[in-house]
Amino acid sequence: MALSAHIGHSEAEIIAKYFSDPRQVVHLKVGETLFSQASHNDRLYLVNEGLLAGHFSDEALSDQEIFRAGKGSFAGLQSFFSGNFTCNVTVKALEDSVLHYLTYDQIPKDPQENGQFLAHFLPVVVRELSNRELAAQRLNKENEQNLKQMMLQEKMSTLGQLAKGITHELNNAAAAINSKAEWLKAEMSNYLKEKDTRNMFEFFTLGVQNGQFLSTKEIRQRRKELEKSVDL
Repeated sequence: MALSAHIGHSEAEIIAKYFSDPRQVVHLKVGETLFSQASHNDRLYLVNEGLLAGHFSDEALSDQEIFRAGKGSFAGLQSFFSGNFTCNVTVKALEDSVLHYLTYDQIPKDPQENGQFLAHFLPVVVRELSNRELAAQRLNKENEQNLKQMMLQEKMSTLGQLAKGITHELNNAAAAINSKAEWLKAEMSNYLKEKDTRNMFEFFTLGVQNGQFLSTKEIRQRRKELEKSVDL
């Protein structure tokens, strides 16, 4: 059995004694369900390979991941030791997984042996509950970060829609200005052709062709100079 080298001596004894029967093995593919919430389960599973995830759902909480069980971890603790054999979570495989299991009827019936069995498993149960509490805290933190990221994305999406709307309105205004400018250019051109007494048509045409290269401040200054020099 290829389990982690970090398993303690007592746990290694438990595994060798209760989880070594090659006939009591379950193989799961990614996405397959080991057991479902509110279903019956009288087995205690040991993850030999792969990764499982436990999900809980109710009216207030929809399919929330609450723990993960990797190599050397157990699944089915609650239903197995509660005595009512009712699962409080749905457990699915996140990876292809191999699990060994112990059935409830394999628990020793002799009071002394039963007491030894429970004494052996008590540290395992405590460790698993502690690990799941830590995992739940990590998941909550990850969910909080994901929620913040979603809120940021929503804000950016809203800003994008707002910018799109503003751009559309500005384009409409720019199109109207451009249309009026074209009309004004045509009117000015016709006017200067017909009534130009100061030979301004040539300058007007150059201005239209070359565009504006001066700042508005420089244009205002140039306008004052022209007003004085040519009596515009």
